[in-house]
Amino acid sequence: MGNNIDIRGMRSVSLLLHQEIHVQTAKTFGDQNCKTTTGVFMTGSTSGAPGKVGIFAELKKERANWSVTLLRVIKFATILSLEFGWELFNDGTHLLRLESRTSFVKPDDRTKLIRKSCGVTYKHAHGYNVDLAFSKVGSFNAYSLDAQAKASIWSSADNTNTLHLTGSAMYHVDGPLAGKKRFSGGLKFTHHF
Repeated sequence: MGNNIDIRGMRSVSLLLHQEIHVQTAKTFGDQNCKTTTGVFMTGSTSGAPGKVGIFAELKKERANWSVTLLRVIKFATILSLEFGWELFNDGTHLLRLESRTSFVKPDDRTKLIRKSCGVTYKHAHGYNVDLAFSKVGSFNAYSLDAQAKASIWSSADNTNTLHLTGSAMYHVDGPLAGKKRFSGGLKFTHHF
């Protein structure tokens, strides 16, 4: 693999015609058996959502990967996330992974929160993803069950343009919002540059 510098960007448009631009640059060291990637990124939106800037580092070795991300949500919060993943199965078409994440969130106007989650992710080579996770926000003793799905319904021959259906659901198992449910879905067009 050698040492590569990768600069890429992405522009996405939702059903409500909100646009999001994501630009990142990354450098990769190592080979297929063990590689490290470090980089910086920036995201902006026309929906009024705050912009984001961050740095990340990831280490992949055989079936395991570790990552750390420091993210600043402009005028809102600073987030440090630590992640670990383990491939249970990968035959080139189907991928099944266990994932664990701990995020330290420091909102600008209140005390910090610690969110821990663990779950399973399934990915298909044709662009179908499903994530299921159990999360806890410690300071509130709030527990939730989260599910997300994405399905690729069209892509250009060179994969520069893609169209995805997305959906998510959250059920608050315990804590201040116990019993509450939240659902969302959408259609997203993305152009990679």
